[in-house]
Amino acid sequence: MAEIDRSSANVITRIARKIYHPIGFTKGYNFAFWLVYLGVFLGFTISRLQFLDFYGVFCSATAKSATSHAAPGECFYFLQKPYTIGIVLHLATILPASLLVCIQFIPVIRRKATLLHRVNGYIIIILSVLSMVGVYIIAPRTFGGGFDAQGLLGALSVTFLWALLMSYISIKRRQIEQHRAWMLRAWFWAGSIITGRLIAILVLKVLKSPPYYAMPCDKIDSMLQDRTLDLYPECLSFYSGANPQQNVVVRAEFNHPTSVVEAAAALDAVFGMAYFVAFLLHLFGVEIYLHLTSSETRHSGHVSSSKP
Repeated sequence: MAEIDRSSANVITRIARKIYHPIGFTKGYNFAFWLVYLGVFLGFTISRLQFLDFYGVFCSATAKSATSHAAPGECFYFLQKPYTIGIVLHLATILPASLLVCIQFIPVIRRKATLLHRVNGYIIIILSVLSMVGVYIIAPRTFGGGFDAQGLLGALSVTFLWALLMSYISIKRRQIEQHRAWMLRAWFWAGSIITGRLIAILVLKVLKSPPYYAMPCDKIDSMLQDRTLDLYPECLSFYSGANPQQNVVVRAEFNHPTSVVEAAAALDAVFGMAYFVAFLLHLFGVEIYLHLTSSETRHSGHVSSSKP
């Protein structure tokens, strides 16, 4: 029985090697890590390509589904200048860059198609820098635009750009291992936006006592229109013109909201915390991945350095 089990395991191992060896991997567990992360990242990117239709999908008048539209209330600002420019610039550059980076991290392309890898890398860096310009434009209004949200987006953007810069410097110095490590860090950190969404939803699902969140009346009006005063009579001063900047306290209820405003408040309230935790997880996670794939890195560096 033991011999049969070993024989079956050997067959599975041989089949697996026929899959990951041509891609450029020498270790099965390295391929597994790569496949899971790249699969999630690619799937998320493809699902967001519909957002390139900014007015028809991302900020359409009516949402076709919860995943085919911006978060509740976000388009109130995104449809105003300069935020329209910022979000369109961000989407139009980060989504193509995210697709191209999936090609960039295929080992066999890095080793066998050096010119493609190099040109693709420059395109990715240019698109990424432009996308961060868009982030800086929309940061003051994204998910409430609080200090937590702005600080988080600023930190993510700076670290992402720093990693890209270090990867560029490393390749110019022919430091192949460092170049790969910094590029992986940049995109692992960028991937925290996916994990952040999951953490935010998880926290809101298990939260037994919803918090309260201050929200401006003009944003509430964009979602409720003539129902605003019925639910938030404090907004009367906004409508009368006595206080155009009037804010009201909104119950941040995600699971059983009485209106879309409560769902929007819930997402705004947990944004900073959820994405900060996600960033920390990715910050440490990529270092673990780099340690586990160090043999792949050395092999890649040897192959690349041996080329004229």
